[in-house]
Amino acid sequence: MSVPILDKAKVLKWYHGTKDCLPALFALELERDIYDNELYLTDDYISKWDLPEDEELFAVTERCLIMQLFVSGHLSLDERSAAGHNWGLKLLGWYELLSDSDKKNIPVFGNKISVRGLADYEPQFSKLSKLVDYPGVKTALEIINFGHERLGLFSDEYLPVRDRRSESAVEVQDEDERASDEFLRLRDSRVVTPAGFEISAEAKPFLCVMHLFAYTSSFNAGKGTWKMARQSYSFFVRFLLDNGFKGVEPLFVLIGPYALIRFRAWLEELVTVEEISPLYCTVSKINAL
Repeated sequence: MSVPILDKAKVLKWYHGTKDCLPALFALELERDIYDNELYLTDDYISKWDLPEDEELFAVTERCLIMQLFVSGHLSLDERSAAGHNWGLKLLGWYELLSDSDKKNIPVFGNKISVRGLADYEPQFSKLSKLVDYPGVKTALEIINFGHERLGLFSDEYLPVRDRRSESAVEVQDEDERASDEFLRLRDSRVVTPAGFEISAEAKPFLCVMHLFAYTSSFNAGKGTWKMARQSYSFFVRFLLDNGFKGVEPLFVLIGPYALIRFRAWLEELVTVEEISPLYCTVSKINAL
């Protein structure tokens, strides 16, 4: 006979040990109920953890953890099958537990990790190529590729085949390299007061904003953090241009008191029209804070 207070304690211990631990979150096993079409934890998972399924608190915490995965972007809203969700979580859990040196050994094709590449590389994913069109699997691969990029494990010099002999691509690359050099220069430029940010001009529009993003990125550890900050800066400049700014305005005119709120709303509009993913939107918001 179960004791209610002990059952509640068991549920809370499991919940708190799961919600703040990515490997534990990714180890959840889901199934879709045939009656209400909602996602629930599988009987096997519940049995493995010896969880009191009839305890009301368990139902609440179960729902909280599944919603947490959706809100964080680790589960795809477009995925309708439990199999797609479970394979996506399995991919994320596997990648999360790898050391940085192990991640370097993952085969990369076309400057990205692909489903088919993982199917050949990792035995447990040998059948994954059949699930390449599952939204849950695509979302997991997008997150994994983003993590790989963040670690600086992709080649900065990679160009798609169609662009390798294109003069326009070379020009864009040269311009991108100049912008990267400028961003890195500003990243190393120390600022004591707001007046220390470089001033924008017609020849260098939004230079003060670039300096702000670059300087802020210098406080974040990691090889690729400046690249993500530069990408966020590019979106912020697009947002400013859409709002009628020319790029020569003073810094505190460009980043007024409600600029970040409006920038977040603008990014969410890009998600709606599918120009960027929810994950990229979240990362850009964080880099702009």
